[in-house]
Amino acid sequence: ARFMRKSSNRTVLRRDPGPPDPGPPVEDSTGETDMNVVMTGAGKFVEIQGTAEGVPFSRSDMDALIGLAEKGISALIGEQRKVLG
Repeated sequence: ARFMRKSSNRTVLRRDPGPPDPGPPVEDSTGETDMNVVMTGAGKFVEIQGTAEGVPFSRSDMDALIGLAEKGISALIGEQRKVLG
């Protein structure tokens, strides 16, 4: 899965059948699953929205995407706290 920034308050994850790519973020047109996850600074969920872009995704895929979202959002919040004090 790869992280994408859609707007200033959303981090979007994409499930990709290929190996991880350290290059630039992948745009919406190449993802199999569109997953939006929004969390508070305290780690509470505000929004979880997932849509299969063709082939339905499994519960384990969803759990993995949410886990990646938590990790990425936590890292973003950590960086914001460093900058903002």
